[in-house]
Amino acid sequence: MKRNFFNIFLFIILAPLCFGQKIPNWYLDGKLSGYSPQKYFIGIGEGRDYQQALENAGVYIASQMQISISAKLESSVSENSINGEISSSDSFSEDITTQVNQSLPALEIIKNEKVKETVYVFAVLNKEKYLRNINYELADISLSINTFLSNARKFSRKGNISKSFEDYKIVKKLISKLNEKKTFYNSLASNRYFDDPNLNIATIEKEVDNLIDDLKIDVLSGNNQTGINGMLLPEPITIRLISRKYKTPILGAEIVIKYSDGTLATRGTTDLNGEYEFFVYAYEDINGAKIEAILSPKGLISPARVKKAQIKTQISYNLQKRPSVSFDIEIFDENGLKRFDHLEKKLTKYLTKLGNEVSENASLIIKGRVYEKNSKEITGKSGTQFLITSELSLSLNSKATGKSFSTINLKGKGLSTKSKEDALIISSKKIKMNQRGIASLISSAEQQIKKEKNKHSEELLKQGLVLKKQSSYKEAIGILAKVEYGDQNILKANNAIKHIQKIIDEMQKEKEAKAEKLRKEILMQEVQSSKLVRLNKDSN
Repeated sequence: MKRNFFNIFLFIILAPLCFGQKIPNWYLDGKLSGYSPQKYFIGIGEGRDYQQALENAGVYIASQMQISISAKLESSVSENSINGEISSSDSFSEDITTQVNQSLPALEIIKNEKVKETVYVFAVLNKEKYLRNINYELADISLSINTFLSNARKFSRKGNISKSFEDYKIVKKLISKLNEKKTFYNSLASNRYFDDPNLNIATIEKEVDNLIDDLKIDVLSGNNQTGINGMLLPEPITIRLISRKYKTPILGAEIVIKYSDGTLATRGTTDLNGEYEFFVYAYEDINGAKIEAILSPKGLISPARVKKAQIKTQISYNLQKRPSVSFDIEIFDENGLKRFDHLEKKLTKYLTKLGNEVSENASLIIKGRVYEKNSKEITGKSGTQFLITSELSLSLNSKATGKSFSTINLKGKGLSTKSKEDALIISSKKIKMNQRGIASLISSAEQQIKKEKNKHSEELLKQGLVLKKQSSYKEAIGILAKVEYGDQNILKANNAIKHIQKIIDEMQKEKEAKAEKLRKEILMQEVQSSKLVRLNKDSN
């Protein structure tokens, strides 16, 4: 079948030329003395000029090689294998064509002759030299594989897992290239090319699997924070990917962040410290308020193993239905010297019950002063006793302006046999503080609080937009995420955050493209270096 195809191919080339002009006999015969088909691939070609004739001669030789390889592979199914997988005849025919086109060197021109307007060429390719060159290429690739594999193992022993992964990826690509070229070589050569049997994908995957099993994700910050449903959580979440055995960070790994229902929240890559910092929106589904950080198979050479290993960690957060009001608290005696911690704790309790927060960073502050209103000394059989009526004056103020929005006064009585000062402390502990009273202090200043919170959100929005303009993207998101008051403020902040995240994604893609380009450059440098080493060895 292959021989018939070859004869038909030759006839199609020669038939139009057999009439009307004298064709050289060596061209019609397809042979010259001293150039046997056993030693050479022989190519004849014709064309309007020398270049076209030479190109046709090259096509003629390439077709012979393809036929020769296909015929040999049909007799040995084991040869028809790439990367350990049996390929179909159609797909392997494509591989043969690719390898022939990639491997065909400059031909040796033995004879050329011009008859009228047609140029005839007789070209050859020395089989022994051709296969020797391919053998050298195989040796170069094998040497490069061993170089990168040695580096990968060395880096893993030192705990530099990220660099080890990079070198293993290059090793895998080189092994695939070696297998492809080796199959091509063995299809043409009488003696098979034998390399190290341990240089195979299965061995590499097993080593990588061991490294993957050693990875874990830790949550460094941002866990269990509180946010508003549908809004960005106020603080960034930071996770770290490390090696359990070596306690070293894994850089350049992709981390996928998903909600508990499987919806994608965001994704990114770990930095030089193995860390990835991100912001997410707070949502609650049937599985609760939580997200998962998962190691993505992208970029790793064993994606199925990564999926099976399920390297992930869970991060939880709390939800509140509406923006809470945050207050700072200070309660002193009337001279501003002694602080009443027990009253501050009691006030904190009622504020949090009302759904608010207490923070030193709040823009609003509740200031309290404890006064002595009335005092009596009562003399009886057991001695003198001191009766004190104290009053707690609470004032809700703006920290920025010092303006007071509302006040309430609460009273308490205390009796002590020790001293007047002790009676004052006892009376302060009995001050009747209740949820209704604290709620009235806040509600009476509701409009002022709204203005303060709106103003605060406007300032945060302005600050965040300035940081965005300065390309301080992470800092900008951190500020914009705290904008939680005023519909327009929130809308502008969310739009700015989305735009920043888009910019960061584009920057990440550019970074990955540059990294891939660098990897290819390193690969080429290593191959050239390996080739020089081999040439030096051959010369010695």
